[in-house]
Amino acid sequence: MFVTMNPQLDLLDEIVRILGWPAVVTTLVWVVRKWDAGQQAVKDLTDNTALAVQKVSKVDEELTLIKSNHLQHLQSGIDQLAVSNDKAVAVLEKINSGIGLLVDRTSRT
Repeated sequence: MFVTMNPQLDLLDEIVRILGWPAVVTTLVWVVRKWDAGQQAVKDLTDNTALAVQKVSKVDEELTLIKSNHLQHLQSGIDQLAVSNDKAVAVLEKINSGIGLLVDRTSRT
């Protein structure tokens, strides 16, 4: 045995002698693999976050395009349809008054 210098070192020496170097190396490999898996998870999360930010910005661009471009076209189409409907109502009213001149609409009781 080594000269006793520190009780913690003596304890570590005894543990290593009991368990052996393969167990210590295996434990170190396990710790390194777990750490590497954690680093990979963080990298994947970072990549997914970047993709999500890109998609949100793309959706925002599309919404801005729709608001600035297409809604004006829709509004002008609705206004044109309203004018067309007003003209159609006027024509139907003229037809109705013309039919009223030809047909007697008084009730016969």
